[in-house]
Amino acid sequence: MLPESPQIQNSNSSEKNKRKLKKFVFILLGFIFVALGVIGIPIPILPTTPFMLLAGYFFLRSSEKLNNWLRNHKYFKRFFARNGLTLWGKILLDGAVWIMLVTTAIFANKIWVWILTMSLGVIKTLYFIFVLKTIPSKRKLREIESKKKESSLITE
Repeated sequence: MLPESPQIQNSNSSEKNKRKLKKFVFILLGFIFVALGVIGIPIPILPTTPFMLLAGYFFLRSSEKLNNWLRNHKYFKRFFARNGLTLWGKILLDGAVWIMLVTTAIFANKIWVWILTMSLGVIKTLYFIFVLKTIPSKRKLREIESKKKESSLITE
């Protein structure tokens, strides 16, 4: 077998270096977003959840070990536990965000801010309706479970 040419070897090492750099940057960004999320817990202006989700994104693409740590951490796993919101949760969250957007638009007193905030609100509401999964509440899950038990008792 012939040895690889120097040009091919340089290309391979260049690709490895790019992957290592990307992994390093993603891990660094993951830790930065975890830190911002932790800071956001006691400070109401900094939202914790988006920072934790961003940290999860960067850890998922850089380190299986760090991704597992974040998703199974005693305090942080709750940000990744469910894949949607209950209907009541969607209504409350959507309403609270609309109140903040309208307040921002009123106090900014600029037309471009009003257009931007209302556009964001409409996009967010459409996302809640058509994309974000609606999951049953815990009470609804208990009702479903009890009906399953009743039906299994009847068939036996």
